[in-house]
Amino acid sequence: MDKYLLSAIVAPLYNLDHVVEGTHLENLKQPMEPIQKTKKGSFTTRYNNLIHNEIQRYHFLEFPDDFSIHNSVIDFKHYFTVNLEYLMFQKKDNFVCSISELYREQITVRFSNYLSRIGLSEKNI
Repeated sequence: MDKYLLSAIVAPLYNLDHVVEGTHLENLKQPMEPIQKTKKGSFTTRYNNLIHNEIQRYHFLEFPDDFSIHNSVIDFKHYFTVNLEYLMFQKKDNFVCSISELYREQITVRFSNYLSRIGLSEKNI
């Protein structure tokens, strides 16, 4: 009984276009810097870094075109905990898909690396 999990850490999926526009956190009144997608007809370096998971803060998830979810991004700065019983209750009516174990592990490792980074003050940078 001492190993009972009370809550789980969850992070919402944001529509890729909203992250690129910098509007994915606007309901929290947190405007974000937009990511320019193209310049002179080709993808910018920053956009390429986003979709190739080279920006530590974000994790890009690509879904098939015929799937009900748009290409999405997890923002590792926005996460919260949810009671596990409540989460399982919601899963009954709201389950859409699951991610294979290999990719779940990759996301977990990237999230924990981002969360455990050492913060330095501005004067130390």
